[in-house]
Amino acid sequence: MYNQKHKETEIIQTIQMLLPQHPELKSDFQKGFIDFTKYTPKETLVFSTAANLYDIPESNVVIMRYMDYEKFKFLINTSSLYMPTPDSFNQDPNEGNIIPDNVGQYITKAANALYKQLYPDIISKKLSVSGLTFTGNETVDKKIITNKFAQIYKHNLKRFFISCWTERDIDQDNMWKSYISSNPEKAVAIKTTVGKLKKALSRNLGLFALTRVKYVDIDSYNSEKIDFLSGGMWALACYALRLKDKRFEDDKEIRLICDNLMTNRTQWYKTAVMLPLGIENFDYSAEPEFKVLCAPLVLDDFIDEIITSPSSNDTFIKELQNFLGSKGLSNIKITKSKINKKRKFYWDE
Repeated sequence: MYNQKHKETEIIQTIQMLLPQHPELKSDFQKGFIDFTKYTPKETLVFSTAANLYDIPESNVVIMRYMDYEKFKFLINTSSLYMPTPDSFNQDPNEGNIIPDNVGQYITKAANALYKQLYPDIISKKLSVSGLTFTGNETVDKKIITNKFAQIYKHNLKRFFISCWTERDIDQDNMWKSYISSNPEKAVAIKTTVGKLKKALSRNLGLFALTRVKYVDIDSYNSEKIDFLSGGMWALACYALRLKDKRFEDDKEIRLICDNLMTNRTQWYKTAVMLPLGIENFDYSAEPEFKVLCAPLVLDDFIDEIITSPSSNDTFIKELQNFLGSKGLSNIKITKSKINKKRKFYWDE
């Protein structure tokens, strides 16, 4: 049977791989067991500093987000940032799977490494691990591991949430056309900075990441040399969600990413999504509990400027001013987009 010693070994190996920057792991490892909850975000907000996974923008970088008026009112009325799961994005259907061949290569490579390094004695004895019964046949047993890895990856990927921003200091015509699909006369772009966004998220708990998107040629990109912190499916999902097709490069996207895997979860659940082979009696095919995360925001000093769409009119701008005033935010600067502004030529009177 899959005994406690094997379970403890998996936890120790996983923590070592995921969090090598923690020197205290060495002493805990020598004790033979690690309290997994010690190394996961608790009652605090943490932004990832994993430079090998992300391209982390500086705090003074100016960012913008485009939205229709109803979504903007939701942000203000609820003091929260609407963060959907990537499978709800309709612009790019490949979110999180933009490089399926490479994701598959990584899973296969990780499965082979796990077979050779962690479980040769268990597999050779045809024992059961995490509810999986191995046969002693290398080809069959590697396939068993690969299939379980894929299950865990798919389970984890569905539990990430994203807010998309663009690294610009002025509004762009292509962004209005691409991201405002309904009622463009009543749409806005909010302008802030990376530092102010992070500060506004101070009421949240858990791990967040802010990263520039990496635009790649999906037909030739090879991620095999990427170091995923040797952290398995969770780290792979984080990295894959940073990648987009080169054809979207003009978006200059910065992504805010978080997940529903580690925060306010039981130890049993955390173990199920972090261990190399998960745990027995865990439903990896289960659908997410929810498809949207509304991250609390502190609105004070969050928005530097609001730009209304090129097709907006004075009536809408007045409505927007009144709405902000009713929420105590009348100090926010409102500017109409200058994209369609007609300038005078020198011969005009």
